[in-house]
Amino acid sequence: MHIQFGWVVDYFGIGDLFSVIDAVTDEELNALFDKFMRLYNFEHGSYNQKVREAHMKVLL
Repeated sequence: MHIQFGWVVDYFGIGDLFSVIDAVTDEELNALFDKFMRLYNFEHGSYNQKVREAHMKVLL
């Protein structure tokens, strides 16, 4: 016996997520980061290359 609710919840498997992440190139990621740097005011210190690479690793 199953209880039926009035909706369906769609989901993606974790493997699907990794395939999408792996499909993003470094160039695409850098372009998006550059766009955010132009659009938003970053007041959290200077964003030099070393800090940027550390944040990219966290995002990936």
